[in-house]
Formats: sequence, structure tokens, C-alpha cells
Amino acid sequence: MDEDRETRAAIEELASIGAPQLVVSTISTLVNLAFVRLGLVDGAAEHADAREAAVAIDAISALLPVVERFAPPEATDELRGTVASLQVAFARAVGAPPPGTEPRTAPPSPPPPPAPERPKIWTPRGDV
Repeated sequence: MDEDRETRAAIEELASIGAPQLVVSTISTLVNLAFVRLGLVDGAAEHADAREAAVAIDAISALLPVVERFAPPEATDELRGTVASLQVAFARAVGAPPPGTEPRTAPPSPPPPPAPERPKIWTPRGDV
């Protein structure tokens, strides 16, 4: 009987949560986890783990199309901005340049062109 009561209570609890609410809650948790795993939270440097951060960022990106189905455009735009910020932070954390940026070192400049051959000048004493 206690198991039936516990099962019913669990069902009631799940039924009270809407799927969109759960998706948003999950994304919120993943965003916080990504910030911690990237070492971007004060006091969390020892918890930095690029692989864990990558999984969290990928999961958020995968849930973005689901959020687009029920959330207003402003919310999805904000989420896209958050994902982009996390991706840039990840790139910096692993030492890769952010997408779309130029390398920090300038390309070598081309060698100067050869000096043109000086034309000979005629003088009464001969060519110079």
C-alpha cells in the first residue's frame, strides 16, 4: 500500500509540472553547470572541466529548437546569446580563437620588390 501511495504521489508531482517548464528548468541548470565547468564562477576554478562544459553547451544547443516551439522570440534570442557566450568562453578556455576572429599573429609581409635597374645616362664622357 505504501508503494502505491508513493507511486501516486510521484505521478501527481510529475503531472503538476508542464513539459515546457521542465525544459526551461533543465536549460537553466545546464547553463549554470557550463559556467561552473568553464571556471567562470568565483571559487569554482577547481571544478573547471572542458569536456563537461562541452556536453552542457551541446545539450543546451540541442534543446534550443524545442524551446523555439513554445517560448517567445525574445526568450529564444536571449538563449541563443547565452549559447554563443558559452561557446566563446569555451573556446577561450581551451585556447582556441573564437569563431570568426582573425589570428593574433599577423601574416608575414611579402618581400620588397627588387629595385628596378637604373637606366644608363649618356654624357659627353660616355655612359654613366
